Amino acid sequence: MRKVLLSAVLSAFISILSTAQDLTFYGVVPSYSQTGIINKKFDYNFFASTTTSIFSMTYADVDYPAKLLQVYIQPSIIYKFRPNLNFSASITYNYQRSNPNANYFNEWRGWQQAIFSHNPFRYKGRLSHRVRFEERLIKNSGEEYRLTTRLRYQIGYTVPLQGRTMDAHEFYFNSYCEFYFSISNPPDRPRNALHSEDWLYAGLGYHTGKMGRIEVGPIFQTNVRDRQHDRRNLGVLQILWVTNFNFRQDNN
Repeated sequence: MRKVLLSAVLSAFISILSTAQDLTFYGVVPSYSQTGIINKKFDYNFFASTTTSIFSMTYADVDYPAKLLQVYIQPSIIYKFRPNLNFSASITYNYQRSNPNANYFNEWRGWQQAIFSHNPFRYKGRLSHRVRFEERLIKNSGEEYRLTTRLRYQIGYTVPLQGRTMDAHEFYFNSYCEFYFSISNPPDRPRNALHSEDWLYAGLGYHTGKMGRIEVGPIFQTNVRDRQHDRRNLGVLQILWVTNFNFRQDNN
């Protein structure tokens, strides 16, 4: 299992490095995630982030100014089927530019997902597998909304750096690799590629206790931006604040 995870991470990293001649931007993505207990079977999660390109770049005599690239707002409901298996669904809003010089688009995204986690190493930490199916209503500036679908698979590993469990006032390591597959391929607007996007993340976190967890680390993203298979690469520093809220306790 370790070899499978390492191979997946290396494949994504090599893919990013091998496309260094394509558009590459650098930025920062402050993010916030809150999970709350509704009852014994259901939780909710609210996640929000903004992505900004922080350096002005020039490619082929075209200037790309530093600019906001994305605003992402994702509320979801989680069904806890078993301790190591849950299902969730969401209606997500996404405002995005593919690069700082491109037109923006608005997107309403419905998705359904399953997450399975386990400990294959018999030591500490957990390996997680997430499968998500998305129905994307995308509206480019000046166009009508159009529906596309996408499948995503993420493999992640989280491990405490002090002791066997993730406790307050201790550090931990979190990482994942995610692969995107564009399912829709309408003849009037053919997809750029079936395997359209990859994400790679590695972060160091600290559990503060009552204030939740703070996590910082780089995210590398590469996607196919046209049907010639040219790519847009994005390297950002994520600063993530994770909190938990128990609705039942706070209303007793």
